Amino acid sequence: MELTELTVEGFRNLTIERVVFDHGITMVLGPNGAGKTSLLEAAVVLGNLRSFREVNLRRIVRHGANLFRITGTVRTKEREHQLQLVYEPGSPPRRVLRVDGQDRSVDQYLQVFPLFAVTGPDRELVFGGPDERRALLDRFAFLLRPGHIENLRTYRRTLRQRNAALGAGAADSELAAWEAQLAATAARLISARLMGARVLAENFIEVYGALAGKDLPRVSLEYRGDPWCDAENDPEKVEETYQRRYNETRTRD
Repeated sequence: MELTELTVEGFRNLTIERVVFDHGITMVLGPNGAGKTSLLEAAVVLGNLRSFREVNLRRIVRHGANLFRITGTVRTKEREHQLQLVYEPGSPPRRVLRVDGQDRSVDQYLQVFPLFAVTGPDRELVFGGPDERRALLDRFAFLLRPGHIENLRTYRRTLRQRNAALGAGAADSELAAWEAQLAATAARLISARLMGARVLAENFIEVYGALAGKDLPRVSLEYRGDPWCDAENDPEKVEETYQRRYNETRTRD
């Protein structure tokens, strides 16, 4: 899969109406402030709906513009697709996603052009906290299991509701209902993350081995969850393990 064309409007300082990329590796040259990083950022935002420079997309909209629009053509072995992202800052902000001229949901859109940017801050994947590593793994797990993104939303929503019920002094029966749903959703998340970690580890070992040669130390990747679940280390058994753990916890309580 490759990006063959990119059109940008209202995005930072970019004034290029249309960029055509040749097949293979593309090198972008220019003086400081010319927009090299912004061009890369626009491609990443088109594919990921997220920037590696800003958390809030409204800061990307060029000063004085009402929106930014990014349109790209992506070529696969079978066909071409046209992607378009339109972002309008406001309260609330409005985002339109289109594939081949048709409106699409986030889940459908993100499957068309999977993209990862390698940037300086990526060192935080090794030296930083778990949030960045978890976000990377969730994005990769989504590509393997598209339903993962909905499970992630359900888990976060259920966790907020459970915590709100806990803070409000809800009865044990109500908390048990929330916790049962939380345990089931968590099991699906962990199962998808384990699968993603396995695939990443296999590819990492192959690539790192080719780059490291004999001079660099051996490095491996593994997913570490709850200690009581690590022994299973099998995505297919995680849901059963979590349910058993939940039942044991409720029995002790």
